[in-house]
Amino acid sequence: MYKTMQVIYTALARLPLTAFALVASALAKHAATVIKMPESLIEEEANMKSFKRIKNFPNVIGAIDCTHIKIKKVGGDITQYYINGKGYYSLNVQVVCDANLKICNVVARWRGNTHDCRIFDESIFKQQLEAGKFKGRLVGDSGYKL
Repeated sequence: MYKTMQVIYTALARLPLTAFALVASALAKHAATVIKMPESLIEEEANMKSFKRIKNFPNVIGAIDCTHIKIKKVGGDITQYYINGKGYYSLNVQVVCDANLKICNVVARWRGNTHDCRIFDESIFKQQLEAGKFKGRLVGDSGYKL
C-alpha cells in the first residue's frame, strides 16, 4: 500500500500544477463516497472482528495516527506554526483506517506544529465517538490521550 501511494505521489508531483489541481479536485469530489466510517452496526462489527482476528484487539473499529505532509514554505507572520518538530514545513494530517487499511476518516487542515491529540480533540469524529455514534473504539499511539 505504501509503495503504491509513493508511486502515485511521484507521478502527481511531475504533473504541471494545473493538471495536479484537476486530479486533486477529482479525488476530493469523490472523497465523501469513499472515505467514510462504518454506517451500520453490521459494518462496525465486521471491523471489530477484523481487528480481533489480526492482533486480538477487542472492540476496535479503527486505527488512528497523524502524518506530516511536507509543504512549501509559508510566508507572513504565521510561518513558524507550520514548522513541525522535525524542522520542515508541513500540514499535520490525521487519518483513521480500518483493519484492511481502508481510509475511513481524514482531517487535513492543521498546521505542522499542532500535536496529534489536539487534532483529535477538536475533530467532529471525536464528538461522534463521545456521542455514542460508534460502539467500538480506536487504537492509537502515545500521541493520543485515553
